Amino acid sequence: MVKKIRRRVEITSETLMAFPMVLPLAVVAGEGRKAAPFGSVSPSWRLTDFFDEHFGLSILAGNRAMDVRDYAAWDLKNRPSEVVNTHGEARSIPIPEGNASPADFRVGIVPCVAVLTRDKKKEFARLAEEGFDEVSGTVLKRILEEGMGLVPGLDLVFFLPPIHARVLDKALAHLEAVVHDACRGAGRPVPGPFPSVPQAAMRDIPEGEVVRPSASKS
Repeated sequence: MVKKIRRRVEITSETLMAFPMVLPLAVVAGEGRKAAPFGSVSPSWRLTDFFDEHFGLSILAGNRAMDVRDYAAWDLKNRPSEVVNTHGEARSIPIPEGNASPADFRVGIVPCVAVLTRDKKKEFARLAEEGFDEVSGTVLKRILEEGMGLVPGLDLVFFLPPIHARVLDKALAHLEAVVHDACRGAGRPVPGPFPSVPQAAMRDIPEGEVVRPSASKS
């Protein structure tokens, strides 16, 4: 019997890691029209460039938003380093089309992988806590509106900074409160409850994985 020896990788403050992230968003359609389906959010490089230019953060983004239930069933959510190795050079994560149909109200996420050192990950925590400023928030809003074919001023899009996929449920609860407050303030019907994510579907998501040298080439 041959005993397999596992090679231990020492993780330091300089080790490049792949962290599974999600960008939560919700769309409330304007009166008399249906919200666009969750198709292409934008060319993925626009999101990649946005986070690099405004925050100095390296993010590989999905090319479409996903329904929360479709994300829970997506097997690559558990393998961020594989996503980077396979799709890093393309700067885009190809997301399979889901089964959700268009509706007046949509809630979902854009899958992302952050490629950072552990020290740089603190910047994400700061962004999640402080949120977007007026300038960056306006730029990202425009990217999402254009990508999903929304009508500015008629359709409403809400979003949060990317957060670790493990805490998606908490982010959805926060986003739900934001959307409900905004709809009440604007005199719009308040959407129904947001979907939740089964904990069993999220328990295998790693905190982060080491990015192998082949994935970190520029």
